[in-house]
Amino acid sequence: MGPRKEMPPEIRIELERLTGDGAEPKLAVRSDIGPDGNFGEVWLIVTSGRMLTLRLNTADGSEDGDVTIGQDVRLADISSVQIESLGGAGVLSVTVRGQIVDMVRYSNTLSHDFAVVARMLDKLVKDGEMPEYHDDVEERFCPKCGRPLPEGSKVCVRCVSTVRTIGRMLSYLGAYKLRVAAIIVLMALGTGTALVPPRLIKWLIDDVLIGPAENTRLLLPIFIGIVSAHIGGAGIRILHGRLTTFVGRSVVFDLRAQVYGKLQMLSLSYYDRRQTGAVMSRVSHDTRELQRFIIEAGPWAISALFMLSAVGARMLWKSTWLTLWIIAPIPLLVVAARLFMPRLFVLMRRFLERRSRLSAALNSSLSGIRVVKAFGQEETEIKRFDKPNREMRDTGWGVDRYSVTMMPVMGLISMSGGILFYYFGGRSVIDQTLTIGDFSEFMLLIAMFREPINALLRLSRSITHALASAERLFEVVDSIPDVRDPEDPVDIGDVDGKIELRDVTFGYRAHKPVLHDINLTIEPGEMVGLVGRSGAGKSTMINLICRLYDVDDGRILVDGVDVRDMRGNDLRRQIGVVLQETFLFSGTILDNIAYGKPGATMPEIIRAAKAANAHDFIVNFPDGYDTKAGERGSRLSGGEKQRIAIARAILNDPKILILDEATSAVDTETERQIQQALERLTSTRTTVAIAHRLSTLQNAKRLLVLKSGKQAELGTHEELMARRGTYYKLVQMQSEISRIQTVGG
Repeated sequence: MGPRKEMPPEIRIELERLTGDGAEPKLAVRSDIGPDGNFGEVWLIVTSGRMLTLRLNTADGSEDGDVTIGQDVRLADISSVQIESLGGAGVLSVTVRGQIVDMVRYSNTLSHDFAVVARMLDKLVKDGEMPEYHDDVEERFCPKCGRPLPEGSKVCVRCVSTVRTIGRMLSYLGAYKLRVAAIIVLMALGTGTALVPPRLIKWLIDDVLIGPAENTRLLLPIFIGIVSAHIGGAGIRILHGRLTTFVGRSVVFDLRAQVYGKLQMLSLSYYDRRQTGAVMSRVSHDTRELQRFIIEAGPWAISALFMLSAVGARMLWKSTWLTLWIIAPIPLLVVAARLFMPRLFVLMRRFLERRSRLSAALNSSLSGIRVVKAFGQEETEIKRFDKPNREMRDTGWGVDRYSVTMMPVMGLISMSGGILFYYFGGRSVIDQTLTIGDFSEFMLLIAMFREPINALLRLSRSITHALASAERLFEVVDSIPDVRDPEDPVDIGDVDGKIELRDVTFGYRAHKPVLHDINLTIEPGEMVGLVGRSGAGKSTMINLICRLYDVDDGRILVDGVDVRDMRGNDLRRQIGVVLQETFLFSGTILDNIAYGKPGATMPEIIRAAKAANAHDFIVNFPDGYDTKAGERGSRLSGGEKQRIAIARAILNDPKILILDEATSAVDTETERQIQQALERLTSTRTTVAIAHRLSTLQNAKRLLVLKSGKQAELGTHEELMARRGTYYKLVQMQSEISRIQTVGG
């Protein structure tokens, strides 16, 4: 989609006619809405001197059609480029000699593409150079069939390669080659052992029961042979089962570790687009399904193939003519499987997605159980849970309904070969071309031949389930972080702490920027406060400085080096962060403080706790620093959690300190204690601080005021108050609120 789609020949021919040359355009992007608001194919094209739109008109859905020229403006006349959301659609427009000209409309499906294009065109208009198209956002359409991909997925359930998925699953067996080889040998031995009883039964009937009287002495040896074959088969199955279980659990362990490791390395933007419960479902449910396949379904399927091959060869050796009647329905069975299985895979994939949503809903509700209880919203949550629960039930019913319809049909097809044998085999016995013993052996072989086919049919759902789960796991393994370390990173060593933001623009969604053209230089050791209403972009600035996200436009430099040219860990080692949402792990207070520096000594931890004014309340606990913090720090108060988070940031002795509402959860007395600690800490560190209570920024050398993501004001407290602008109004508003609260008691 978007800029990456090849222009149709009709558009290219019309463009060559208009421009008079065959030069490749600077940019060609397809829209899906025409100027009349109806769906259609419209191309926005930029040449060396023009920007124009061409619409491809098709008749009756045919591919051939004429081309209509829409807008056509000179690049030299354009002063700016902008996009605007129109609810279900958007429009890219340009300003030409003071007049706004709508160039092209597009649906929300292409909003990201056109946001990127708008930034490219704006750069072209201002700088005269077209930047390279760059888009790290996951594809939203299947590149093969063009259908929309499931939400949060890169896999098209209609185009996924089953062979490729199975190949990847088998690749994890490479570390267990000897055990896998032993499993295959045991399968072959088990199949060979299973073929012994039918042969012995033939001899029993033909040579003992209806043979000469002297052959009755063979009854006991044949009986012993049948018993021995069954005992040997049981022993082989035990060894096979133990090996298979070990390999299966080991492979799933390896895959689960790989998936979890990849989840740790992915950028925050990956989690912004997905619910936590849905991600957890892949690590837990999907790996469990794969484990069930490797331990149970997979070995059964392979054993079934062994059995089919061996039994089929045995039947062909005895009677090719009868065997052909028995296996005649198999081609029909293959056709039926090719018709049924793709649809079953789509249904199974949909079921797994619904299960992920159910897990996400459950995780969300239980994570916020205190809020639910506090507001008495148990009934509301029960009703909210009902929707994903009902969707999972309905989707699961669809899978079951399809399976129970498919199984009898395919079972009937597989059984028809054996039914044909009753007639043709019976005729052979009557014609005396087949002995009763041979007939009996054939009956047993048919049962053995039908059993693996029926097993494969029964396992089809499990196999399909496992393939769908494997694809979801491989999606995570194949995911590429949006924020990546460079191939040749700059070694920054210990930094001085100078931070520069140059023309920084960023949005969590590209078509909705949160920050616009921010310019700021923070000198080493300087404390700068970020001020603005909620949603102004303060926390976003901190996320960008820490390089939790990459800027869309502009640069962020630390000591003159672009943060994108550094290793992420090298940068974050220089930064201590106290986030607005304080999170503590369920370990001890000691573990939480030392989280960023696992090898820290006890004296270092105590010094950090004292610097954050946390030591006194910690030692008052019966277990001191070994006190359990509880789930998400539930055993501590908000102020205590905040001070432990500050101690955690201090422990690394960072050159850059980030304080995102560091005193938001503390009372006035505790805030005063933390302010005293911060005065000592910030004297030698570059500090970027956010606070809603402006009084907590009194030590800041400068204040940057943000308004709707734009840089409104920059200066000292006194300078900004003298301007009587945005900052002045914020101070007056807070003063008024404080006065009202004081009067109201």
